[in-house]
Amino acid sequence: PIPCVPWQSQTSGQYQRRVHGAVIFVAPLSAFDQTLFEDDSINRMHESLRLFGEVLNLETFKNTDMILFLNKNDIFIKKIKEEGGKITTAFKDYPGKTGPDFVDEQYAYIKKKFKSQNTDKSRQIYVHKTTATDTKIISQIFNDVQTMIVQNSLKRAGLIAY
Repeated sequence: PIPCVPWQSQTSGQYQRRVHGAVIFVAPLSAFDQTLFEDDSINRMHESLRLFGEVLNLETFKNTDMILFLNKNDIFIKKIKEEGGKITTAFKDYPGKTGPDFVDEQYAYIKKKFKSQNTDKSRQIYVHKTTATDTKIISQIFNDVQTMIVQNSLKRAGLIAY
């Protein structure tokens, strides 16, 4: 197991975990067309981006790699392919095509929006598209994350080369 301390945002349900050597941030990929429960004037995807940017800029996490799980990929795909959802609901400036044949392009745009919150170019942000109910995939991702954390810790300690 990865030792960590979880905490949850009171406004939008994003979860963050402080892990030795990295921070895990989980945001719902499917929230592009939803608003906050407590304030229906705020888009949930925008709130997730804002919170992610805040976490990135916390002094506590300077020089700390980030692991971003864009979760609920299954719901994201269903909304785009079956329900006619478009990320332009959240991102009016999205320049690409929308519709069921352009799910990957829309995902890439959202991923880019999250990664653009990082102003520290020496920090790594590892992005994973996830469906949390798929325990086999989640287990594999956590194994990969644990390996990455150990490797980064060994590099920072000077025990292995970069």
